Formats: sequence, C-alpha cells, structure tokens
Amino acid sequence: MCDAAPRGWVGRCYEGVGLQLTGVFQRDDSWIIEQCATGQPELAPRCAAGATVALTAMDWSGTRAAGFCAASPVAWKAPCYRAAATMLAVFASPVRQAEVCGSIEGKYAEACRQGAALDSPA
Repeated sequence: MCDAAPRGWVGRCYEGVGLQLTGVFQRDDSWIIEQCATGQPELAPRCAAGATVALTAMDWSGTRAAGFCAASPVAWKAPCYRAAATMLAVFASPVRQAEVCGSIEGKYAEACRQGAALDSPA
C-alpha cells in the first residue's frame, strides 16, 4: 500500500501505518513490530516511529513507547526513541522527559534527548 504512495510520501505513509496499527488495533508490541516488518526493511523504522506517537498518547508518560522501542530490532531503536521523545515533549515536562531519556538503553539515550530537544549531558 505505502509503496504506491506519491513520491516523497512513502515514508510518511509508513509512519501513518504504524500510528494506525497501534491506535486502532490496540495489540501488543510484538504484533506491532511484526506488522511494521512486513514492508520495505529500510522503512520499517518509520512505521515504528509512527507507532510511538500512539503509544505516547495512550499513557502520556513515555513508559509504553520506551518499552516498545526497547523491544524493537536494533536498526529501529534510535529512530524509535527519537520519535517517542518528540511526542513525549508534547505531554510531559522537561524533567519527565529527562527521566525517561535517562532510563533508555545506554547508546540510545542520546537519540531520546535529541527527540525531546533536551541539552546533551555534560
């Protein structure tokens, strides 16, 4: 479906699919990951990023999205955490954002901080 989208919109379509898979079907993380993996491998992280929008909006805390990103394939993790933190910035204080990013798997914490537009740690 997304591969037939107009030029320049394919990636955005993958994000929309991730959002819809998560928001409409309300399934577990492994099911969402499985569905996102069915398209073009290089665009699967965009699907996962879309899923984090819905997951963050569900709990407003970042906990659900962080768990989803942790369960995601390695190639998806940085964009997943970045997208989750971008959405979390809508709902949570900078203190909460820093707490969530501080709890992220070591090398992906910076992607989280980038997404939340937090200053890098010294």
